[in-house]
Amino acid sequence: MNKQNNILEVIKKNKCVGCGNCMNICPNKAIDMYYEKDGFLYPQIDSKKCISCGKCIKVCQIAEKYNSCKDTKIESYIAITKDKRVYINAASGGIFGTLAKRFLIEFQNSCVVGATYINGKVLHFIVNKSDDIHILQNSKYVQSDLNSVFVNIRKRLDNQQYVLFSGTPCQVYALKLFLHKDYERLFTIDLICHGVPSPLFLEKDLKAYGFEIKALSFRNKKFFFKSRSKFILSVSKSDNRFCGKKIMYNRDPFYSLFTSNLSFRESCYNCNFANINRVGDVTIGDCDSYRLYPDFHMNEATSTVLVNSDKGKFLWGKMHEYFEFRELDLYKEVEVNTQLQKPSKYPENYQDIIEDINSMDIGYLHKKYSRPNDIREKIALIKELILP
Repeated sequence: MNKQNNILEVIKKNKCVGCGNCMNICPNKAIDMYYEKDGFLYPQIDSKKCISCGKCIKVCQIAEKYNSCKDTKIESYIAITKDKRVYINAASGGIFGTLAKRFLIEFQNSCVVGATYINGKVLHFIVNKSDDIHILQNSKYVQSDLNSVFVNIRKRLDNQQYVLFSGTPCQVYALKLFLHKDYERLFTIDLICHGVPSPLFLEKDLKAYGFEIKALSFRNKKFFFKSRSKFILSVSKSDNRFCGKKIMYNRDPFYSLFTSNLSFRESCYNCNFANINRVGDVTIGDCDSYRLYPDFHMNEATSTVLVNSDKGKFLWGKMHEYFEFRELDLYKEVEVNTQLQKPSKYPENYQDIIEDINSMDIGYLHKKYSRPNDIREKIALIKELILP
């Protein structure tokens, strides 16, 4: 069996995370990423261009599975930022926004890389100014397009720039595989991720709103009497993602299927990172065990922060003064935060759901997959979305 056949064997659809490493590393541009029927990007190899060098295998996490061999003991915290401007734009405790903002201030010649919404797409974007960090904040519940951002990151690191990269664990690991060496000036943040729906499904869903969307948000604090963020989809004609049409998560088919764990990329149900052996220097996500800390910002959104490496300790040590935090019982957090235990469960009717998403118009998807509000949700909707 030659190397080319090995490449084709390695790239299995139900394991591929769609990072694009193989495309970006190929010296002969024999690999491109294409959307398939499920709405996700997958690599395709042009056999006429392939020179069987095997470089794509070396940067593929299907072949190079992550194996944590850290000597550093994980430090775990429940935390919230002291910066209220960062907090109001955040999905939970404002940890990423504050770390990113301080990173650009603390380190000269630095940049931050994270996901943002631009021109109808969620993609990874590079920010150089602390005043622009807000465009990378808030959760994006869809698979972001990495495109060639890793190539850009490598150039910056080779030019001695400090880089802070934030993404899902598979994206963080993809970056490390692509770089193929440890850069002292690279710091990484991985997210506690449940899985990612497809960008084509999001595009289809947003078109149904009937206007060009300049900004969107999946989590919202601004419209609520209490400041714990709600699962509200906000779409806007302007760059202000908090102004515009707002709909509760269960009334939108894209968001409803996401919160039910039914529409993820197939590899998400086989995730190698759904445990406490984290790939990022720092891990962040919602703190699901917050009720165990009733005297710590109970009515505000707080975050879990895991400090996983020596680099993570250096970063946290340099910036922890900008947070309020206390030690978190990691194992009690794991008990309630299932994504720190195991991947989301593969739905028995997964293929039927994907077929529906592909073939049905959004009206039928809304009727089939949006869920009705209960009385409590209806009251919340009236009070917090309709009343001024």
